[in-house]
Amino acid sequence: MEKILQVDATITTRCRLQIVRDVYEKLDTSYKNKLSESCFGSLLRLKDIKLASQVIHQLLLRKIRTNKKEVWFKIGEKNAKFGLEEFILVTGLNAGDDNDVDKTLGEECRIVKEYFKNSGGKITKGDSYNAFVNCKKRKSDKYKLGLIVILAYVLWATEENTYIDLWWLDLVDDLDRFETYPWGNFHLNIRSVYSNVRWEIN
Repeated sequence: MEKILQVDATITTRCRLQIVRDVYEKLDTSYKNKLSESCFGSLLRLKDIKLASQVIHQLLLRKIRTNKKEVWFKIGEKNAKFGLEEFILVTGLNAGDDNDVDKTLGEECRIVKEYFKNSGGKITKGDSYNAFVNCKKRKSDKYKLGLIVILAYVLWATEENTYIDLWWLDLVDDLDRFETYPWGNFHLNIRSVYSNVRWEIN
């Protein structure tokens, strides 16, 4: 019988899937429809997922190898893989090449100047959420800021005081480009996923 190491630990995650519904409820009706049909619309249709920490713990104990693209587990007599293909099937996010996006842009873009003008180019996840909630100028901008909030809290899923990448704010101002960006590739860096699962040893 296979012997499994037992560790007394607590596993938590920073991903806040419920923020997608929160953003949706704060949008005008026409933009609710737009979000439903957007590149993040599939996240809105996901059921409320509960963190099965015991299942994750047991899977991690059975990990046999990992790289940036996938992780392999040994379950019984079979090997099982979780990588980009599986991630895209679950989330419905885009996958592809992101070489046409200039990631040096950001601080000089319109959204930064208009909604984060006193930030000094340092904008936290919480700042993006506050800007979204308080946005009264344009419904279109509120929608764009909502997309950034989803990106920061669900796909990026880092600590609350983490600075977001400013190129997101440049990209979201061109919705066609934002919609076609491969957010599935962006999120599924297996090593970063591991860093966003916190272990608390009891």
